[in-house]
Amino acid sequence: MKLKVKNYKNISNLDLDIEDNKINYIFGISGSGKSSIVNAVIGDTSEKNITYGKKMNDMELVVSPAFKDDDYLIFNENTYQRLILEKNNNKEVYSILFENDNSLEIIRNDISSLLASINSKRQELFYYVQNVDQMIKIINKRKLPASGKFSSSSSIEKLKCETENPKYKKYSNFIREHGLEYVQWVENGTKFEPFSKGKCPFCNRKMSKYRVDKVSDIIEITPEQYGIISDSQDILKKIGIDIPNFSYKREVSKLEKDLYNAIENKKT
Repeated sequence: MKLKVKNYKNISNLDLDIEDNKINYIFGISGSGKSSIVNAVIGDTSEKNITYGKKMNDMELVVSPAFKDDDYLIFNENTYQRLILEKNNNKEVYSILFENDNSLEIIRNDISSLLASINSKRQELFYYVQNVDQMIKIINKRKLPASGKFSSSSSIEKLKCETENPKYKKYSNFIREHGLEYVQWVENGTKFEPFSKGKCPFCNRKMSKYRVDKVSDIIEITPEQYGIISDSQDILKKIGIDIPNFSYKREVSKLEKDLYNAIENKKT
């Protein structure tokens, strides 16, 4: 390639041969015209490149053969985004890979999407572990022992014992049908003075013996462990465990197994 330049920036006159298929080095002190030569090679004939004090027709620029737009790539702030730098074993040597299309941008976007997905999963795992730990604390009152099993004083073990009690099953079915809030609402009403006089604490009407006995039955419903587990249903759902029917020991045992699986999942 031949380059002929006249009155181009700080270059008054220059004839330069550039060898094809070889690395051509241009070096010199600051302001000697290195960048001007590069601008000339790519055919930049804009008015800003005219030597100070000269006119447009005083500038001469001949590049033979001329470059096409896709024949060259300039290293600047824009092209920096389109290359990959890899340091070699030698600390002073780098491998530089330039892209000539948008493939690198596609790779960057794919990596960004992958990282976003990883961060999202990491956040999900963080909340999963947090919810499992919270559920363990509710059931076991403290951290699991070294055996990794719930203690005999845990809610889950007490639930198993309560399911053996026929009265508990009756209470459990009642709670399942009406909800724990209803039981608590009735129990709170018995604390008011009208109930002690045989009157409804909410409407102040006299209650029949049947109603009094019914309320007395309801306030005997105190399956504490059921309340603990029932109150934890939101946490159980977050870790993928369905609320069982606490009337049956087999379902309580399944809950225990599901919790152990959740604990194992947390470890992995």
